[in-house]
Amino acid sequence: MWPEIIWHCFTDHVWFSSDRNWLEFLSISDAAFWGLTNEPSEDASEKVRKDIAETREIFMKIAEKDGSKDRSGLLAQLELEKRSRAHGVTDGLFMRFLVCSMLLIELSDLTRLGSLLEEYYEKFGDKPSCFEDLLPYISLEGGDLTQWTRLLDETSTTFVGGLSP
Repeated sequence: MWPEIIWHCFTDHVWFSSDRNWLEFLSISDAAFWGLTNEPSEDASEKVRKDIAETREIFMKIAEKDGSKDRSGLLAQLELEKRSRAHGVTDGLFMRFLVCSMLLIELSDLTRLGSLLEEYYEKFGDKPSCFEDLLPYISLEGGDLTQWTRLLDETSTTFVGGLSP
């Protein structure tokens, strides 16, 4: 009950306020995963998947609303994806397919982190905080690492003073 109340209070505040406090985004994510840490069961996992989907949608809307004037919405999506993967609840289909057959994997779940990293880098790559913002999310493997490395390789590097390699 309390996590749902907290989740609704924080999401309403973050949505209607132009103030973007990172701790509020973390509190929303904490509330979305509460069932896994306090009541581990299959029912709790299903509820958490539903809460994550709702939270993801809210974070996406906030990122869309804020555009390139604020990075919080996109960072919150990255945090949510990182936690989803750590808890093994990346929308349910991914885990079920992975358990049933190593050949059937829903690509939308597997590529979400890479797509979010790319979107963040394209919008905020010129900000001094970009590296520190992305650092917690770039311990990548497999396809995510390949996608991220390709993006960085395709990016031209410019040094202060206009020198280009």
